[in-house]
Amino acid sequence: MWRKILLVVIGWPLGAMAAPAAAEAIHLIAGVTTPERQPDGNSVVIDAPQGFIVFDTGRHAEHTQRILDYARAGGKPIAAIINSHWHLDHIGGNRMLRAAYPDARVYASDALGEALGGFLKVYRSQLAEAL
Repeated sequence: MWRKILLVVIGWPLGAMAAPAAAEAIHLIAGVTTPERQPDGNSVVIDAPQGFIVFDTGRHAEHTQRILDYARAGGKPIAAIINSHWHLDHIGGNRMLRAAYPDARVYASDALGEALGGFLKVYRSQLAEAL
């Protein structure tokens, strides 16, 4: 699986660099940290010939909407989503992006499934007990 991700991360973006200038092909959507709210991670959008590649999708709907707005303004679909890891500030927008672009392929670790069936399954009860 990681081999596929490396091919996408290295191969597909390099192919995208042939058309637009590198500065135009990569766009940062910075995460926002505000008091009393969980932060969003940064998202990187790469302009590739088949559509946009999105690295991490943020936590909050406002952040993910910025990704959608960027893609719509660029006139291409989101073709791939790559999650660096399973924390919510990196995968929280996956559902919203997939709703808008159901053909987008998601590349992610299997660690979330393992966490859901493992330590996250009992985490709520552990917190309640600690309180």
